[in-house]
Amino acid sequence: MDLFYNPYFDGIATLIAFFLLYAFITGRWSPLAIVLGADGRPSTSKTQFFLWTVMVIFSYVTLSIARGFHGYFDPVNNIPQNILITMGMSIGTAVSAKAITVSYLDSGKISKTHASTDKMVAGLSAILMDDDGDIDLSKIQMMAWTLIAMAVYGARVIHLVNNASFTDPKLPDIDGALMVLMGLGQGAYVGQKLVTTNSAKITSLSVTHAAPGASINIMGQLFGPTQQGNTILIDGTMVPITIIAWSDSQITFTIPIRHPDGTVLPVPGSGCSRQVAISVVIDGDESNRWNLLIP
Repeated sequence: MDLFYNPYFDGIATLIAFFLLYAFITGRWSPLAIVLGADGRPSTSKTQFFLWTVMVIFSYVTLSIARGFHGYFDPVNNIPQNILITMGMSIGTAVSAKAITVSYLDSGKISKTHASTDKMVAGLSAILMDDDGDIDLSKIQMMAWTLIAMAVYGARVIHLVNNASFTDPKLPDIDGALMVLMGLGQGAYVGQKLVTTNSAKITSLSVTHAAPGASINIMGQLFGPTQQGNTILIDGTMVPITIIAWSDSQITFTIPIRHPDGTVLPVPGSGCSRQVAISVVIDGDESNRWNLLIP
């Protein structure tokens, strides 16, 4: 078959034409930019929605061109119900994920830094990871079933084109079992979004070692604008501590003379040192711990 009368070539050419039009209008020439979220990282829900959009466009154009080559010029107007449901689920998942994230950001339940200012690498691997760079099983499940369903569906499109079965102007359908599995994957992803909140997090201390009585800064996020009954722990235990300043991203405090266990902390010149773990308790939840060497 001549290259320019190859339905697969025409399907791919259509996708390329759409991308060039998108790039010309937006000025973004990286395909990855299509699925970026507001934080500059690839969005899992947008990626899933984009992949199914590409698959349906390719399948529709390829089958339409192939039918035309064989003398069938009536439009492919029979869209299987499962295809419509899949597209609807993809849109719903993307919209729901966006709405949940925006709501949590506005309420302060989570905080997100932009990829340009974050130490995390904002590559394609972000679609399988949470904001801390840890593997997110709900994202893996959703993307795994999406890719499996797309592979099966693509094979059916190729089989239909290669076997010239064009009398019925419709796209192939998706198995009911795959529909259920994709639905479960998307439900798990949205459910994970609903229950995900960020607790207070320490990102650094102003010094790595300090003596009792010295003032140091705790840098982090979600500490709250004021102390409001929250506190600092040493080795997971509360001890009377002088708080000098408190903001959502920084706390300044004075290192106490005694450890929570009652022992006196080492002072300069004593020849002794002791490593302690600093953490913050916000609304009853303890943050991560950060080590500090005394003195």
